[in-house]
Parts: sequence; structure tokens; C-alpha cells
Amino acid sequence: MSDAANAPWPESGSKPDEAAGAPEPAVIYTPDSPGALITLNRPERRNAVNEALLAGLHAALDLALDDEAVRAVILTGTGTAFCSGFDVHEAASDSEKSYEDLLAEADGVARLFRRLRSYEKVTIAAVNGPALASGCAIATLCDFTLATGSARFGYPEVRVGFVPSVASVYLRYLVTQKRLRELLLTGRLLSADEALEMGMVNAVVPAGDLLERSRDIAAAIARNAPDAIRMTKELLETLPGLQIDRALKAAVEYNARARAGLECREGVRAFLEKREPVWQRAPAALQPQAEPAPPAEPLVAQPEMAPPEAAPPAEEELPPKKKRRKR
Repeated sequence: MSDAANAPWPESGSKPDEAAGAPEPAVIYTPDSPGALITLNRPERRNAVNEALLAGLHAALDLALDDEAVRAVILTGTGTAFCSGFDVHEAASDSEKSYEDLLAEADGVARLFRRLRSYEKVTIAAVNGPALASGCAIATLCDFTLATGSARFGYPEVRVGFVPSVASVYLRYLVTQKRLRELLLTGRLLSADEALEMGMVNAVVPAGDLLERSRDIAAAIARNAPDAIRMTKELLETLPGLQIDRALKAAVEYNARARAGLECREGVRAFLEKREPVWQRAPAALQPQAEPAPPAEPLVAQPEMAPPEAAPPAEEELPPKKKRRKR
């Protein structure tokens, strides 16, 4: 695989020309039956995640949910990428944000992931190109994930000093522990075929057939009972739900801690300046600290069971006394 394919994030291109008119919407919703199309539409940033894209996704999901004719939603990207993850250009201003601001942004990503996973209607990702970091999570959180041969999947956050915390909450249910550590600790990118082998993708299809195959799945879903589909999804989400909620809370804190740290700032600067990052750890006093975990509940010793009382010994029966004969 070429160095370009293994780069943390593909080049995002130049900034849009704001003087050319009103900006294009970050997300385009195309109503269709039975599968509505939701298109990530920031091609100048390879459909990177920012506040506008998050809001657009929520709005599109709302529209599909309110339309009874829509039985599934198909997510895809404009241009040559599906979604390149968080917008590193906007992340360059993280040093100006408070820790609370970073927590709120991480929580916004977590809420989108949670909604995609628990969405009442079937979700289908039509991955037309690289799906990286949070983009990889969006693609693989869908109920079905189809990919073209040009698609790439991975979590390269550690290569720019970031932590793939929120995505890891769900990825650990998708791949084995060995694969999980390989993906998150090396930051390497997977081909579509490798992602298929790992169970992250349902099928690899020709680019020209991507949307048609996605619509075929939506049509198959539409033939099934709507309430049964909804209840089945609800069941699948409810089983591990409480554990995931606790994990997401911890992941949100790690997300904000990483973005507030010097490594992430250096990684973003190095990417924008097209140079290798120089990693330097901040002194302990300057490192963002998470809130201390609540003390563990003390173990309560179980009272010992008293041994059962021994039954009193049975009284020995004395032989009856013999009557004396009178003389």
C-alpha cells in the first residue's frame, strides 16, 4: 500500500470560496421510498465531521423518521470520500476552547453514534471512499455496510496525538480484541477486502453498483413487518445498553482530555504544515485531568451461616422393670 494510502488523513483540499455565494448544505436529504438517501456533502473537506455536518445528520434522520414511506436510510458521501473523520482544520482552534467546550463537542459525537446505533429504521452505509476515524464509526455503526474497492477504513487518531475513544466503545463489539488493539494502536488503514474479512463490512461491490445494491437492501427490508423490524433493533440495542452508556461517559471524558492535550495540538499543526509531528509530553501539572472516579463501594462480608444445631441424643430406652413375685 502506498504512503498516500497510509497517511493519517487524505489531503482535505482548499477552503471553499465563501465569496462564490451561499455555502452548500453539509448534508443533503433526498426523500425516496423505501430508502431515503442522506449524503454527506463537504467534498472540499472530504466530508469531514464538524458541527454543521452533525446537525445536518440529525435533521436528515428526523425527516426520515417522520416519513412513514421511508423504511431505511442510505448514507453516502459526495466526491471521492465517504467521511474523513473530524475536521483537522477546525481542530486547530482547540487550544482556544475550554475543557467544558471540548466535553460538549465529544458528547455531540457520542450522541450521534448512539442515535445511529439505536435508530428505529434500518441504516445502510454506502461507503464510496475512505471512511476514517469518526467516519469509520459512522459507516460501521449502520446496520449494513457496503463498500467499493476504493474504500479505506481505519482509526488513525493516534498518529496525530488523538484518542479514538468514542468509536472504540462500539468497535470492541465488532472485532476481536487483537484486531481492536491492532487498529487503534497502529492507526493503519484497511482495504475494503480487509475490512470485509474482519467483519466490519457486509460486502464489497463495484462502484457503479453501490447505490443500487443499497436500495436492494432497503427494498428487502420494506417487505418485512415494520414493527418487527423496530422491535428487533430495539432488542439488539437494549441487551448491552447499560454497559454502553457507562462506557460512553468515560469515552467522552477521554475524548476531551486528548483534544486538550499538547500532543493533539502538535499533531494537527504538523498535518496542516505538512511535516512530521514532534511529540512532547506536557508536565504532569499541565496535563488535563479527568474527574476522579467515585470510590468503589466497600465489600460487605456475608454473615457466616451458623452450623445447624446438633439434634439432642435420643434417650435410651430402659428395659421395663420386672415385677417382683410375692412369696
